[in-house]
Amino acid sequence: MSEEVDIGLAVLDHQLLDREGRRCGNVDDLEIEGGPGETPRVIAILSGPDVWRSRSRWLGALAARIGRGGRVRIPWEEVAEVQSHVRLKRTAAEYGLGRGDDRVRPWIARLPGADR
Repeated sequence: MSEEVDIGLAVLDHQLLDREGRRCGNVDDLEIEGGPGETPRVIAILSGPDVWRSRSRWLGALAARIGRGGRVRIPWEEVAEVQSHVRLKRTAAEYGLGRGDDRVRPWIARLPGADR
């Protein structure tokens, strides 16, 4: 992706979808490079509970502890499209995303009506 995008509105906090359409997290933060006098450029998406810690102080630290996950860094070149979501070029498993969903899926499947 090389066109200009308003990252505050179009990227940050949006849903991540893998190439198969699986929801696999959110854009929790962005890694940006560029110093004074240079044009800033997004170089990576950061996602995961460890990122929450740096964004929300004590509440983020609590959520990170409960979420028991790390930080996933996805290079910006892996973004296929930006719409109301951010679609990635590979599967969630290839990025290490969606592990929390995978852990709770067996319990959710036991709930009445979960298969609808």
